[in-house]
Amino acid sequence: YNHYFNKLPSIVQNIEDNNYNKWFVTSEGIYLWYNNRASLHKNGLLDGGAGIRFMSKLSNGSTCWWNNKQLQLIIIDNTNSKIDRITLPSKLLSLTEITPDKLLCCFTQESSMLELDLKTKSLKDPFPGKSLWFESKNIADYRAILDAKTRVGNKAKSISGYNSMYLSYIKGIEKIINGKYIIQYASIVGTIHDTTDKVTVSHSVFDRFLKLYFDRENNICFLWSKTSLLLYDIPTNKYITISDAALKQLGIKNIINIITDKYKNVFIHTNSHIVVFNLVNRTFKILNPQVNLTNVKISLHNDNIVLVGPQALCYAKIHGEGFFGEFSFLPIISKEPFNTVYDFAIGAKATAYINTDKGLYNFYVDSLISSVNPSVNNENKILKLSINFPYNRTIKYSDTVFLSKEDNVIRLNAINFYGKGERKYRYRINGYSQWIESNTGEIFLPSLKPERYYEVQCSVSDDWWSSDFSTFYLYKEPYWWQSSKYVRIFWVAGVLLFGLLVFGIVITTRYYVNKTNEKKSRLLDLELRALYSQINPHFIFNTLSSALFFINKKNFDEAYNHVSKFSKLLRSYLNSSQERYVTLAHEIGMLRNYIELQQIRFEEKFDYDITVDNKIPVDNIKIPSLLLQPLVENAINHGLFHLKQKGRLLISFRQGKNSNEMVCTIDDNGIGRQRAAEIKKESTTQYTSYGTKLTRKLIDIFSEYEHMNIYLEYIDKQLPDRGTTVQLTIRNLKYDA
Repeated sequence: YNHYFNKLPSIVQNIEDNNYNKWFVTSEGIYLWYNNRASLHKNGLLDGGAGIRFMSKLSNGSTCWWNNKQLQLIIIDNTNSKIDRITLPSKLLSLTEITPDKLLCCFTQESSMLELDLKTKSLKDPFPGKSLWFESKNIADYRAILDAKTRVGNKAKSISGYNSMYLSYIKGIEKIINGKYIIQYASIVGTIHDTTDKVTVSHSVFDRFLKLYFDRENNICFLWSKTSLLLYDIPTNKYITISDAALKQLGIKNIINIITDKYKNVFIHTNSHIVVFNLVNRTFKILNPQVNLTNVKISLHNDNIVLVGPQALCYAKIHGEGFFGEFSFLPIISKEPFNTVYDFAIGAKATAYINTDKGLYNFYVDSLISSVNPSVNNENKILKLSINFPYNRTIKYSDTVFLSKEDNVIRLNAINFYGKGERKYRYRINGYSQWIESNTGEIFLPSLKPERYYEVQCSVSDDWWSSDFSTFYLYKEPYWWQSSKYVRIFWVAGVLLFGLLVFGIVITTRYYVNKTNEKKSRLLDLELRALYSQINPHFIFNTLSSALFFINKKNFDEAYNHVSKFSKLLRSYLNSSQERYVTLAHEIGMLRNYIELQQIRFEEKFDYDITVDNKIPVDNIKIPSLLLQPLVENAINHGLFHLKQKGRLLISFRQGKNSNEMVCTIDDNGIGRQRAAEIKKESTTQYTSYGTKLTRKLIDIFSEYEHMNIYLEYIDKQLPDRGTTVQLTIRNLKYDA
């Protein structure tokens, strides 16, 4: 072990576990020596680190690296024993291989695009003696460098050389066929086409992409950002854009890298999983190696997909079109443990290069995979999920954690022997909370309902490793008053109490309503009886006056007939005065008897007529009793009595705006109210009429207590007409059942 320690600590105890890993308890802490491991060694030719960037792998197996600080292109040969350093004039952004000895290099604006001869280490114009043409749908944007006379459609000749700003800042370039290259700017994608006499630069797609990858087997170029994907099909020269919405439907978010293999499998590396699309059978598959994919680099070697992170190497066998083996992993052992992987490339003879924050490391992929027995990433062996509060217990899949009445928090603890860095917990309580992240593993449960099972989904990750979701259940014990038994008792008691309360309210309300109605009824009866007691003498006095008139004239037969009719009318009136309402037919009959008595009294001094609208059911409609008689009496005594010629009294009943409204009209052609008042004033005998006052008081009583709206209106006729019209409108009529 001396190779991995500057000074070997004092070993106190040595233990070997079931996986044949050795645990050393030393004076400086506990160390774990993995039985199956990937041992890395520093590259002796290149230091590596954050200032070094992998550029490309050449066809002869050599790898190209860029030192940004020293502006050097570094080429490690295919034997990993020789290194060339070539100083370039400015920052190198991208390169592609023209031939095994020549590279096409893209720089910033100062140097633009140059050809590098690897043998002579010299730079020159990549397209000597050839004119430069531009082609774009936005050709007008390039007018500053174009010869307007040569423009044909979207194509024109450039007046600047190959160091033009429009050939600068090319972030990615790949040779797709002889004489044709695909190029990627910050926000433009296009091609360079080199022919016999000219070079044409085409700008085709205007969008931002992070990286370019060329699949030589299938002649497809992939360009991507975190949320979009562009495919360039070389044989058809077509660009295909896959939108963010379409990628999300396929479960693709935050694309990190894309690579392809000989089976036409396209590996899309995201921060949560690897999506594999096979170009032959058009199938999708999700690979989940259970590692933290945001901190790993992927590559292909022979029939294996290889992932490298700060803690371990992970790989899976590729069996064909969309078929893969299980992922296996090997812990990485190095003298200086690293935390970040910048680049991962596999060169000639299966030599792998890992550029990290601690430098550039090497290992041989074939010998590592074939010489050791890797571990299958089985969580049952490497992950122990447990709780250590409110009590200690290991949690297995679908376990139930019982919480006491006072427990409002649990604390998870995950032990992963192959993990690295700070653990992060992600959990969700179904039906209770959304996804929550925690660095401590504490799950707060302030308001869990007792006697219920809550499903918890939880995953754990660190800088290298990411687990599947583990499911367990929470059950909180209730206080005695929260238990189902007592809750049911409380509900039954509550319902009973509520029912008793409602019953008491109903009985009390009914008692007071009945008492109030009874009081109103008694008050109404008293007021009506008081009113009728005033109407009765008034009516009797006027009727007996007529009989007295006949007696004074010695007309005893007429007096007898008058008294006989009066007795019938009085009997009918006495019966009506005992009821609040009478039918309209009954009221009309009483009016006829009364008017005929008055005709006898006034010696046939007037005629009368009573008409009823056919729409009015006289036998069913009920109106207040004795409502019309005082009005008819006023028309006869004060209007028709003083006429010198024969008078006329017309009484009509018609339907109002609807069936609940009736209008009664009492019309006379007498002397009118004004002349009657003058005669009364000149008379030596002052007589007070109570008919109108009593009628108005009767109307007020029925409006207040019976909600029957009655409106009384007097209309004085204008000359040449004479007399008075009384209009009585009754609304909210009552009907006899």
